[in-house]
Amino acid sequence: MLVDSVRQKRQYRSLLEDRIHKPRYQGGISSPDYTMRCRNPFCGDCITTTIKLSKQADRIELIGYEATGCGISTASADLMAEALLGCSIAEVAELSKRFSEMLFNKKEMPKAFKELNALSGVAQYPIKIKCALLCWQTLDHLISGEASLNRES
Repeated sequence: MLVDSVRQKRQYRSLLEDRIHKPRYQGGISSPDYTMRCRNPFCGDCITTTIKLSKQADRIELIGYEATGCGISTASADLMAEALLGCSIAEVAELSKRFSEMLFNKKEMPKAFKELNALSGVAQYPIKIKCALLCWQTLDHLISGEASLNRES
């Protein structure tokens, strides 16, 4: 089990509350290369993720998001943004897969991304899993190569 002690549960809860009330990556970025949006039709949560890639277009240089919804979706988006900064698209795909496995199969995240384990308790509430995954789903088109570069008009 990922959350196995009272102390660890408190630490995770404190981390999530901090990200809900004082998000670090909330807000779009100027001149993003990609803008991706996803909405949960069941509860109305909506996440828009903006990404700017490095000049070589191989790593995430800047990332931000706009979130309307519950605390779980906001905390997840903020932790995701922090984790993905500096990652390649291949690493984004792997982390997205691992995050989903954590929620559905109770597998721990890699040590370098251990703060994402704070969301492991969401697995106990199946209706909230979609909230935690919403921000990751905004990246599906980027991962699949189907995302379109933003164009200036």
